[in-house]
Amino acid sequence: MAITPETPGAINAPNTLNSETAGSVAIPNTLNSETAGAVAAPNTLNSESAASVAVPNTLNSESAASVAVPNTLNSETAGSVAIPNTLNSETAGAVAVPNTIGAVAAAGLPRTLTPMLKLDFADDSYQQSGSAKSLLDIVTYSRSSSATFINRQVNQYGQYEYFIDNDYVGDVENLLTYSEQFDNSAWTKGSVASVTANTTKAPDGTTSADLLYPNASGSTAYIQSTSTANTSDHTLSVYAKASGKQYIRLTTVDLLDSAYFDVLRGVVGDVSSGATASIEFVGDGWFRCSITGSGAVSAQSRILITDNNASSSISADGKSGVYLWGAQLTESAKVLPYVKTVDTTVTKAFTETVRREYDPETGENLGALIEGGSTNLLTRSEEFDNADWSKYQATVTANATKAPDGTMSADKLTASTTISRAYQAPTVTSGQEYTYSAYFKNIDSVKTHFKVDTSSKTVNINWSGNTITSLSDVSSGATASYKKIGDFYRVDLTFTTTSTTEQCRIYPDLANGTGSIYAWGAQLEQKPFATSYIRTEGAAVSRTADVLSVDNFSLPSEGSVSVTADYIGGSDLLDSGRYALSFNDGTGANRVLFNNGYSTPNRTYIAVGGALQASITTGAATDQATTTTLTFKPNDAVLYRDGAQVGTDTSCLIPVTTKINIGFAFNGGSHLYGHIAEFSTYNTALTAQEVSIL
Repeated sequence: MAITPETPGAINAPNTLNSETAGSVAIPNTLNSETAGAVAAPNTLNSESAASVAVPNTLNSESAASVAVPNTLNSETAGSVAIPNTLNSETAGAVAVPNTIGAVAAAGLPRTLTPMLKLDFADDSYQQSGSAKSLLDIVTYSRSSSATFINRQVNQYGQYEYFIDNDYVGDVENLLTYSEQFDNSAWTKGSVASVTANTTKAPDGTTSADLLYPNASGSTAYIQSTSTANTSDHTLSVYAKASGKQYIRLTTVDLLDSAYFDVLRGVVGDVSSGATASIEFVGDGWFRCSITGSGAVSAQSRILITDNNASSSISADGKSGVYLWGAQLTESAKVLPYVKTVDTTVTKAFTETVRREYDPETGENLGALIEGGSTNLLTRSEEFDNADWSKYQATVTANATKAPDGTMSADKLTASTTISRAYQAPTVTSGQEYTYSAYFKNIDSVKTHFKVDTSSKTVNINWSGNTITSLSDVSSGATASYKKIGDFYRVDLTFTTTSTTEQCRIYPDLANGTGSIYAWGAQLEQKPFATSYIRTEGAAVSRTADVLSVDNFSLPSEGSVSVTADYIGGSDLLDSGRYALSFNDGTGANRVLFNNGYSTPNRTYIAVGGALQASITTGAATDQATTTTLTFKPNDAVLYRDGAQVGTDTSCLIPVTTKINIGFAFNGGSHLYGHIAEFSTYNTALTAQEVSIL
């Protein structure tokens, strides 16, 4: 499919940022009478204009507290708003229920309708019996592994950036003590280094950030802390903000791994061979800088301020320096969530959260990403220079550019002939459907060849600059597609294996044999489509399933259910089907389900006591969100797709149910592999008119 990327600046809602708010405001942004003219939807409305506007209605400083998201943010509150904005038990109570059909009758409807339950994942608003709730007040959710998703953030220029985020699950131990107190004696100071404590607001909103500055010119304006990291990989990180000086250098002294960072412009400078570095904007001029190296660390972790990249020298005026906060050293190959310490190391457990994913092309929040498990069979998924990837007449430059996850971990692959390639051959099951995927950014290649050699399936990636113009020469029996994420493309190739090993290949430049590309995030999984990226090191890694449910919920004998969902890969099926919703009693005997069935695509199915009551289809499933609505009462079921009636059944009973499984079946399987934007239930059968405005 051809893709036309849309720049973050062209995203309509919400997109008003100024020099005061852009640095610290996530999304949504501040709306007021001055800025509303530049904001798409919803805009600031007044009493004159509100009458002609649908929902939401008049917004002002007095009414904003009762309006659904986005809310009004000001200079005091903006700095503490996360990305994406999450409602909790404290804030949810002030957010109104979307009022197309809500606690007050919508215009043109003859009756008031209040949902029994409404979960709007796309807008991050949730309600039960007309009352706003936090999500976890309504649902239970679990996933026992980390998992990635496409998120977005406002960069230092006030524009949205889309990136591969990681919802980390597991323990994090910070091996540095006094992580926010650089004036403490645990941090040794260089001969020209001085620290003033608690001088400005830190990324967490407290006045706890310290100023590190040179008290004289020299080359030792550093602080360092002694600790030990015993594993082969370690990551040192710190939050930094320019205050007259803009360059810092992070060093793990024993290994001589070092990296320079420009904390005014948000740029990684020189990085020592074998190390990787990243810089992430976190708002209000703050950046999180990190360096990852290999091997045990048994001495100092050092933070140095300098006047320039690749230099240790600094001049002094007695006040210019860099604000620092939140130093951390972890035994990991990537930067991990921050853990505060005082006089001892601290370990903190991080648990799973529902992944709310964005479309990187349109900026739309797609809702909750619900997937079953999957395994990436390719090792060293970001390390094409590693020996796990064989090279034939190809050169690999490690960590050559910024990857889709924001780290400097994408490798440069350069061809010397048209058959130059990097490849590895994992074990697979013969006769099964697999998908091979990777992220690419072009440098000067004309045609990149993406191939599974054992099964002899290929696709050519045709470039014009850094734009994919087309995919060509897709082998018979295979399918291929691509999607743009930032300035990379994820390309996938789906095929059926013919052996018990599969050689996965990347040819940088099939056309001329001289070109180069950046590559990152290779994945091979036993699925008919590409699922969320799974990072690997020395072994295959599995992502576990999302389990999201509402317990103690009974369908009424008369009612309505509406769900807006998409299926990754569209009509691509799994052997057990793909479920958007399942109302059930813990068995398959009594249930109402919405699924993309293996033999019956995109259907609603009702069973009572194990006997089929109704099975109505809505047409082919799609990777674009569609809304399916079922209205029911005894011997009267009507099914709608996107507001239009598609089928009926006049001889059905309604089962007694006890729970709702969101994105999977009663037995814990048959996952959606897609997004739930929202769903709602009512204790009355909606009319066709009411369904049409859901």
